[in-house]
Amino acid sequence: MRSQEDIEKMICEQLVALTDVFTGDVVDATMTFNSFGLDSLSKLSVLAILEKKLGASLAIESLVDAETPRQLASLMYADIAGAHVNEPEA
Repeated sequence: MRSQEDIEKMICEQLVALTDVFTGDVVDATMTFNSFGLDSLSKLSVLAILEKKLGASLAIESLVDAETPRQLASLMYADIAGAHVNEPEA
């Protein structure tokens, strides 16, 4: 099973592949998806690629809740590990 850090790295690699803003740079996993210039469809594309590579799936609501690559990696790792992810507190 891949670690959360491995998943985070895969997400960042996909962001570099989809955007030319960070080409050749290391992506900061704490930056928001909006700062990468991704709209909802682009975010779904990243998710679809990762789901296929990892054999995992996420509810659309989780994708919407994840504002950063690190948050998305955490949700995907929990899904893969079969762990229960608590809802964020308001």
